[in-house]
Amino acid sequence: MTQTNIAPLFYEDVKTSMVKGDTADCQEFLPYHDVELLAQEGRVKLTLEAWFNKKRDIKHLVEFFTENAPRVFLILVLITPRQDCIRRCVRSLYDARLEDKDLPVSKSHVATTTPLFYTRDKKQCDFFKSWEMKPCDEFLSNQWAFLAPMFTKNKFSYEFYDCQRLPFIPAADYKPANGNFADVTRVGLHVGHLDPESDRKQLRENGKCVQVAVKSLKSQVQKFFEKELQTLEIMRNLDSPHLIKPIAAYKKGKDKCFVFPWAQGGNLGEFWNEDQSPLDEKLVCWALTQMTGMAHAIKLLHGEKARHGDIKPANILRFQKGDDKNELGTLVIADVGISKVHEQYTRYRTDPTTSTSWTVSYYPPEMSDYAQGVPVPRMYDIWALGCVFLQFMIWLILGQPEWKAFLKDITDDDQGCIKFWKGTPQGPKIHKNIKVWINKVKSVVDKGSAIWELAELISKRLLVPISSNDDGSQRLKNIQIDSIRLWKYIREHQASPDNIKTELKIQKTSKELTKCTLRNSNPDIQHQVRKLEEKCAELLKAASRLRQLKKRNKASLSPKLFEIQNLSTNILGSITDRAGANIVFAKLKEIHNCSQCPSYAFGPKLAKQAESRLLTSQLKDQWRSTTNKRWAYALISQPGWSILRPTINDQRIGVCDSCIEMDFLLPVLDLGRSLEDLTGTSYNCRICRFLLACLSKARPQPLGTVKLFMDRAGNAFQTSTDGDPVISIYGDPDHGPIHPDAQLGLPILPKFGGIQQFKMLRQWIQLCDQTHNCLSNRVNSKIIGKMPTRLVYVGSDIGSKMHLVDTSKHAADKYVALSHCWGVLSERDKFCLYTYNKQKLEQAIPFDSLPKTFRDAVTVTRNLGILYLWIDSLCIIQDDEQDWEAEAARMGPVFSSAYCTIAASSATSSLQGFLGTRMPRAATTINTLQGRVYLAEPIDDFNRHVEQGALNKRGNQSEFISDPDFPAYALSYHKDDRIRLIQYLYRVYSGLSLTKTTDRSKAILGLQERLAYAFGSSAKYGVLSAYFERMLLWEPENPGGMSRIAYKQTQRVPSWSWMACVGKIRYMGIPFKEVNWMGNFVDPFGPPSDRADWDGRLLAYANQLLIDEGELSKRSKIDQIDSKIDPIGWRCIVCGESKLSDDQGRFLQYVLLIHQTHSTEVLATYERVGVAVLLDTHIVPGTTKVWVV
Repeated sequence: MTQTNIAPLFYEDVKTSMVKGDTADCQEFLPYHDVELLAQEGRVKLTLEAWFNKKRDIKHLVEFFTENAPRVFLILVLITPRQDCIRRCVRSLYDARLEDKDLPVSKSHVATTTPLFYTRDKKQCDFFKSWEMKPCDEFLSNQWAFLAPMFTKNKFSYEFYDCQRLPFIPAADYKPANGNFADVTRVGLHVGHLDPESDRKQLRENGKCVQVAVKSLKSQVQKFFEKELQTLEIMRNLDSPHLIKPIAAYKKGKDKCFVFPWAQGGNLGEFWNEDQSPLDEKLVCWALTQMTGMAHAIKLLHGEKARHGDIKPANILRFQKGDDKNELGTLVIADVGISKVHEQYTRYRTDPTTSTSWTVSYYPPEMSDYAQGVPVPRMYDIWALGCVFLQFMIWLILGQPEWKAFLKDITDDDQGCIKFWKGTPQGPKIHKNIKVWINKVKSVVDKGSAIWELAELISKRLLVPISSNDDGSQRLKNIQIDSIRLWKYIREHQASPDNIKTELKIQKTSKELTKCTLRNSNPDIQHQVRKLEEKCAELLKAASRLRQLKKRNKASLSPKLFEIQNLSTNILGSITDRAGANIVFAKLKEIHNCSQCPSYAFGPKLAKQAESRLLTSQLKDQWRSTTNKRWAYALISQPGWSILRPTINDQRIGVCDSCIEMDFLLPVLDLGRSLEDLTGTSYNCRICRFLLACLSKARPQPLGTVKLFMDRAGNAFQTSTDGDPVISIYGDPDHGPIHPDAQLGLPILPKFGGIQQFKMLRQWIQLCDQTHNCLSNRVNSKIIGKMPTRLVYVGSDIGSKMHLVDTSKHAADKYVALSHCWGVLSERDKFCLYTYNKQKLEQAIPFDSLPKTFRDAVTVTRNLGILYLWIDSLCIIQDDEQDWEAEAARMGPVFSSAYCTIAASSATSSLQGFLGTRMPRAATTINTLQGRVYLAEPIDDFNRHVEQGALNKRGNQSEFISDPDFPAYALSYHKDDRIRLIQYLYRVYSGLSLTKTTDRSKAILGLQERLAYAFGSSAKYGVLSAYFERMLLWEPENPGGMSRIAYKQTQRVPSWSWMACVGKIRYMGIPFKEVNWMGNFVDPFGPPSDRADWDGRLLAYANQLLIDEGELSKRSKIDQIDSKIDPIGWRCIVCGESKLSDDQGRFLQYVLLIHQTHSTEVLATYERVGVAVLLDTHIVPGTTKVWVV
């Protein structure tokens, strides 16, 4: 071996080489290979020379300690007794030839005599008696740090000393998981203590260790340790990547534990709950591969006469390769804590199966039989596999929300858990909703495709109750139960009188069995039935002989009873429709092999389902910040940007001990302190002060000791794994490579209205021009080819003369649009365009006379290098209704044609402005081993700053119409999703506030025009002609919470439109494709009513109501709280009727409720009062023609 670091060994050399640990599971130890590195011949020689002052020939000592006792030698170095004592210790150890293989040395006391010392193989060590007490005790206590075991490829079961330390390294970001039967702890297993030839496919190395799970059985189930060990050893040697490969099983003192690879991807249930992978061919093929692999794994396990016994999503782990979190990985069946091995001679057991701790949700229907003592067959696993595969299929094809809805549909309220079957007087039946959900899957896949075949396999061969009304199978079960009862009687009353009643019952049942018509007439089964009858007869004869001898012999009758049990179980398994593992695997393998053909795995219907799911998911109101590192690096690397970072020459100045020692880049950062603690330390520590500033603003505030969780995608810390960011993490490119968990950005924000802020805005716009398909790079002539009617010319600098321009007299040019809140202003505070001042503003607009928000917008526009600005109050004549309505209708093109839009989201009125002062952003510098990082107060809160900001609560909301492509992306939606999008937009818009409520009908004109154009439809009063009847059925979000708007007669909005009221709306939850639209309204958009001067009156056919006041109140949603329910005076207009009837043949009616305002000689006039879902029996046949206004 190469000699390195030739110097004597000291205490520090040994101590610093040890792996640190401070928990019961993870204690300090010296890694296996470090023993050899430390105890090199040259270093041992120099150390001994130092101890003996070179006065003695030590060649023989060097040879002994280097080759035979390096650990013994290192223990001496560690305990470092006095110089004269160390020599005696060395000589005594050498004379006794105490080698490493003799460790550990133990000490025992016999009565009051001198303590005795023994080696590992119980040889007495008399030489320790000559040692002083202190070095002797230190030798005994310190030896354990050098005896961490090696886990080898060919050995699975170990027995360790109670004090022996294991080669485990604590995982800082993990807490033990406590279960009913075991506790599981994640630790690191030092790679030096794992056989290099061990199977490492499921292991993930992380520096010096591999991540493992240590499962420690609780005392009440430790009796199953040997049985679980036996099954795990079988699994360890089976050739399947879908079975867990346990590393070791060990006993240590009273502890009985197993060591498994750690699955960084969690379990299958967690994966279904968290993963958002889109449905595509790759995902389908992966899922089929995993299900086939798991079926093969169970087949192998059953082939070894073993069963798992607890298959469920939580016991199926996901192993990923490398650090790619997006990799789907391999699903591995784990936790076999209650599995059993069925040896060939199981019929001679003295107890029926004793494991009764099955997971209730995955019980098979025949569970009640097992509870009575019937041996549990391996068919149990097949049922559980069917439960898992059904969930897998629903999650895969219908998506995560539907999977959750499925679980809700099969939840047993009495037991508080999901159940796949229900007990009935006629026997167990599959839960009625199982078939419904399987049919849902089949309805969106191609018949005969891979998923179709999978659904057929699950419904016809996996989720099949063994129990049935078949006379033969029931009698078989009776034989099983009676034979166990008899055995229990024999066990308890060995010398008692006979129990001939039960014995005769068994024989009678067996004889009747042969007369039954079994569902499977296979000759082999008939042969087994006859054999069973013979065994029952033998039992009766044996029992009769024993009665004549006046004794009952347990040993004589038990084998026969268990033969009967085993034989009846085999027959029962043969006649059921539930497939065995061989059949399940064979069918899945066939499906999997055929899935290589794209049309079989991912046919047209499934592709359509995938598209529908993708588009629906795009409507989710969820936001996450993303970063553009390339652009950010280009920006902050320029001269002048370094001043926007905290500058501290020595990060230790003004920092407490706790913060200095903390690694701020751990995945889970345990501060070890509460907010109250940080309040006390913030006066003297800048980092505590920073943490307090950030955490005090967290909602909800953390209670007790604070833990922070790294959100790597968002480059931030959160107070919970799904919470909002509380601290942002930034890197510094000037100080080495950027840490992967840090973003490039500005910890300190540029000054409002300063040079750096405008420089950053210009570069943002330049990035947009270069990388986005924006208006500046193209022209959509049909919608946006024109400039607004008027613009404000702002010029290029502060000296430019501002004025209002008529764009018809100017060439097209870039302009900026301002989106702002007017606020509640007096007439004196308003700065607007009126008929009387139009000519004056066309000559000049004094900058200083503008309100603060307008001045700030001018400043920004000039600094962006744009000459024109559009502001609604200055570019629309406010006292000209005709101009206002015309320009409001063009609001969409105005915003979408703008070069960019300034959203004054922080200003609540035009007087407030948006280029003001702001609170400094809390930020601090941290130097880590991976480089410098900056921690800063988070500012990326889209929901609070934008969606819930003052600007987004106003009616003229530019977010809908400033995108020139809006809503082009919705054109690819299916009809259902298009309707959902339109309803969502109107629902959100209806909840926005306006300075003047009478502007509600005008402010929406831009959005309405864009929607109508995109969907090729006419639109007016908040409805689109394409979906007219459905869109009439809106309802108040808060029943009775609407109030009518007092429009002028010339601006009147009809009562059937939500724009006639103040208040937020939603739409009735009418299922798609399940309703017939009745056509009880005369189409107002078609000829001859398709004209610009339509006043909103609807011609309709109304019915009288046949319902009492109480029932109508339950079934209706009334617009205004002061409307009194009046089933006699009110009428209804049936908009839609359900296609399917209920159990009593009744059909749902989706109706508009109306009440009469006045009557003419021709037709009565009605107004809307609300909506309702009625039954056809609640409506009088026959209609009357009415006007609805």
